[in-house]
Amino acid sequence: MVVRFRIAVSVSLVLCVSCYCSAGVTITVPGDHSTIQGAITAAADGDTVIVSPGTYVENIDMGGKAITLTSTNPGDSAVVLATIIDGGAAGSVITCESGEGSGTVIDGFTITNGTGYSGYGGGMYNVSSSPTVSNCIFSGNTAAEGGGMFNMVSSPVISDCIFSGNTANEGGGMHNSGSSAVVSNSLFCSNSPDQIYGGYSDGGGNIISTLCDDDDDDGVLNDDDNCPNTANSGQEDMDSDGIGDVCDDSDGDGVFDDVDNCPYTTNPGQEDIDNDGIGDVCDDIINVDDDGPAPYLTIQNAIDASVDGDTIIVSPGTYVENLNMNGKAITLRSTDPLDSDIVLSTIIDGNAAGSVITCISGEDPNTVIDGFLITNGTGNDINNYLRGGGISNYSSSPIVSNCMFSGNSADDGGGMYNYDSSSPSVSNCVFSGNNVTLGGGGMYNYSSSSPSVSNCVFSGNSVTQGGGMYNSSFSSPSVSNSTFSGNTATRGAGMYNSLSFPTVSNCTFSGNTANNGGGMRNYSQSFPTVSNCTFSGNAAIGTSSARGGGVYNSNSSSTISNCTFSGNTALSGGGMFTDQEHPGPPEVSDSYFCDNTPDQVDGAYTDNGGNNFQYCPPPRAIGPEVFGDSDGDWDVDLVDFAAFAANWLEGT
Repeated sequence: MVVRFRIAVSVSLVLCVSCYCSAGVTITVPGDHSTIQGAITAAADGDTVIVSPGTYVENIDMGGKAITLTSTNPGDSAVVLATIIDGGAAGSVITCESGEGSGTVIDGFTITNGTGYSGYGGGMYNVSSSPTVSNCIFSGNTAAEGGGMFNMVSSPVISDCIFSGNTANEGGGMHNSGSSAVVSNSLFCSNSPDQIYGGYSDGGGNIISTLCDDDDDDGVLNDDDNCPNTANSGQEDMDSDGIGDVCDDSDGDGVFDDVDNCPYTTNPGQEDIDNDGIGDVCDDIINVDDDGPAPYLTIQNAIDASVDGDTIIVSPGTYVENLNMNGKAITLRSTDPLDSDIVLSTIIDGNAAGSVITCISGEDPNTVIDGFLITNGTGNDINNYLRGGGISNYSSSPIVSNCMFSGNSADDGGGMYNYDSSSPSVSNCVFSGNNVTLGGGGMYNYSSSSPSVSNCVFSGNSVTQGGGMYNSSFSSPSVSNSTFSGNTATRGAGMYNSLSFPTVSNCTFSGNTANNGGGMRNYSQSFPTVSNCTFSGNAAIGTSSARGGGVYNSNSSSTISNCTFSGNTALSGGGMFTDQEHPGPPEVSDSYFCDNTPDQVDGAYTDNGGNNFQYCPPPRAIGPEVFGDSDGDWDVDLVDFAAFAANWLEGT
């Protein structure tokens, strides 16, 4: 289950946009050097290393140098969240052990996935060193001591930073041993087992809390809030029952819920023309609230009671259920599908007992599922395989929008499985952190299933084939304006196509890793049409057949136009690899290939003109804006508190 940490900060924090007035030179990453460590190694005292947004899987050592290491704009929280140094679970993310002083500056990064040096300092390891650290987020790091940072005989100066979601045996956020770190305007919360271990110098403006949840952003933490899901900063409670007035009157129409004939929809006149005890405005609306006072406590009971044309509105909460839509032409939605906070707090948990939602009764676009976090599904048994952890569609084509699929597992289709001519419409959804043993970490389309997928994110899914999406057996999905990033697979980490005919447009494939076909693998008589897409930073690694960092073609014929392939890596065919011409080589037009390693293209292709192998244009802003995502690259380890972090860093 995804947990979102949020807080309304009552103090004013002002981020300083640093001015670097050094007489040294400026070194850029990836412009001058492809890695941060390479830039540090090349730098001399007084130099500034500026890092562009992206994910850099490195373990860096500052080497005792008095240099400034900075993102492009440390004062912009979106830039900070998008400029990620990922330790790859291979040691401390940043090491200072060569006497670094205040002239060593680290400014404006997200520091994550560190495991520490010999068990010390997952995010940062300081020994006899006192660097300056500002505007950084330390999250998702682990160590024996000092999950976020470990200081020994060191006095770093730390300001305007967030330490959240780090773990250790001692000092989940920070561990100080014989040190006096100076900490100001920083937040330590939700680190385990503690926030800070050992003494430090409090420079003021810090917030240190075991939990920092304030779901309604009203400045009152959940534990003290008499209505934690609805903003009520004054905590008004006219009947002194311990429940805020805004919770007693959910729709704000002046009629308290216990006597309101439609408690979730405004109807101050309480009109009820048929005298059935249900307000006229609610006769076709069914409310669900696991805490009451709605008529139904479970979603499935509401579905069973509904008829075609009804709308089921589900209040925030965790509903441990496995739902069957029963072929009904109904709308099932959260209270506000366009509010990311509502979506992430309206959770359908499959309890590892099958698919979270099942559509097997011919559901069509009149069945709508809108605005939920769908998690902990394990799939239904279809032909002796568990398929569709989040949603399983069998000869059914519902509309699914504004949903997040995370933490699901299956043999095929961790987030969604579409089978036997199932062609749902899927929009503004996130498929992240799903694990699958066979195919389709985010989505699996099989047997003439051709969904329409738009404005979606597929990230951080893990699988054998098709980390983001797997298309097979005459399926022809249409995928547009979507992002495939950070997925891993043996073959086709972003997308795997086998005997299928997808149309892919205006999509980004970045940071995906596979043995072959890092961004996309086309196999077995597949004929994908790919246009206006970007393939960058994908990798084919790990075996002697590691080919096709961007795209791998085998026994398939692709049509590629107006695409950019840059910074992809493989043993051969860094940008694109083709191993056979049958049924014909890929046709490529008006596309750019640059900075791919070791080569741009390996294997036959048909040049239809307009291609450029000398340089690539500036990156295009392709990808969806969903749930307040600022960088278009949702990583499940950070998305849970990204909006909170952004608001806090900006003082809003």
